[in-house]
Amino acid sequence: MEVRNIVLKYLKHEKDDSGLKRGYFIINGLRVNEGSTIGTQFRRVLLNDLVGNSITGVRFKGVENIHQYSVISAREDVLEILLNTQGVILKGNIKSNLVGTLKMEGPGVVTASCIKFPKNLKIINPNHYLMSIPESASVDLEFLIERRTGYRLASQTFSKTVKDKGKEYVAADATFMPVHRVTFHTRNYHDDKNNILEELRLDITTDGSISPAEAFIAGARLTINLYSTFNLNRKNLINAECQTLEKDFYIPPYSEIGIEILELPPKIRNCLKKSGIHRIDSLIESSEKDLLNIKNFGQKSLDIVLDELYNKFKITLD
Repeated sequence: MEVRNIVLKYLKHEKDDSGLKRGYFIINGLRVNEGSTIGTQFRRVLLNDLVGNSITGVRFKGVENIHQYSVISAREDVLEILLNTQGVILKGNIKSNLVGTLKMEGPGVVTASCIKFPKNLKIINPNHYLMSIPESASVDLEFLIERRTGYRLASQTFSKTVKDKGKEYVAADATFMPVHRVTFHTRNYHDDKNNILEELRLDITTDGSISPAEAFIAGARLTINLYSTFNLNRKNLINAECQTLEKDFYIPPYSEIGIEILELPPKIRNCLKKSGIHRIDSLIESSEKDLLNIKNFGQKSLDIVLDELYNKFKITLD
């Protein structure tokens, strides 16, 4: 068996003011094209299969017939508050749904640190803005926290509310993915024996609830577990040598894909959602002029959206 000298290096680790963590990895000693294969697999696993926590619903106590467009005692309406809760980053390995509480009187500015969460949950960005309360006003809220993978649109619950332990919450779009972005690139080089090898460079950015190194290790374990199933079932595969195995692959339509898949900055994503654009089908039905007419959405925002649309789906807008 060939002995291969594959070397993994963790170059450096960065953390910005918002709590995001960024790590750089280099893998040397790969055969040509192996780097692209590994990079693509890691990107898919890290962005889809890692579990994370998110606020999935908000209960406005004392307010009847509440819905996303209701106006409450805060300066923001319910929809704006729901959008702001998406930015709250929580760290903790929870085994069941939990509830955080917020009870506050105005005047004052409400940030994530004002919410009382169970002890096994830590707020990564305590200064994240939620709402402002005017004088002589008060709010009494409960926040439902779940732990899952990927993301979930409020519309995917097939209801404007979610229920947990007999309580009803206004449903919020939830992003559970702890990894925000994964990019990679490869280059060829010659070793000391003049063999052509490949180097893979990975750039992983997380929301701060886990480190890039933890994300890398989790992604590697998930990948190993995935491929180990083929080894465990090798007898069945050999016995089925003369059989034709068919499997139907479901490709979701654009109407079922949320704009979260584009990995847009929170400000741009919130602008789109406030204008009613929650899924890819609504986005591609809009023209560039339609998007530029959105409040606080300028040419720079448009360029970012166009780049992400083309990179993910090879789609251009009129």
